[in-house]
Amino acid sequence: MRVLVVLFFLCSLLYSEPLSPSTPAQEETQPSLSLPVTSDTTLPSTDAKSQFFKILFVFALLVVLIFFIIWLIRFFGKTRPLTLNSRKNIKILERRPLSNQTLLYHLQIGDKQIVIAESKVEVKMIATLDWPETDDSSTSI
Repeated sequence: MRVLVVLFFLCSLLYSEPLSPSTPAQEETQPSLSLPVTSDTTLPSTDAKSQFFKILFVFALLVVLIFFIIWLIRFFGKTRPLTLNSRKNIKILERRPLSNQTLLYHLQIGDKQIVIAESKVEVKMIATLDWPETDDSSTSI
């Protein structure tokens, strides 16, 4: 919510009228030089309704941009561990929570498969799995 308030404030600063460079102290010391306004001179439109819609449009555009960036982060955040895991020698095959503070990991390191338990106190190796490789032609029917 704070982000939206800050974005709204920044948008309002973008479309606000510039402040005059003279301060009240300067106005007393310097004579004001103003040009007479004639019918040929066109002043910029200060229509409040058009400025409001410009601010609203920029605000909506920023909100859409924020949601798009969040979607991109979530999308690429899900795929990154999978691609990193496939290229390494140490792979996390499975992870299971045993309790709130203990996790069980099934790892593959090279050709070996290991089961370890992780807690806040220690990491302990539970078992080394040595499964015999099966020949696919002998098990097929």
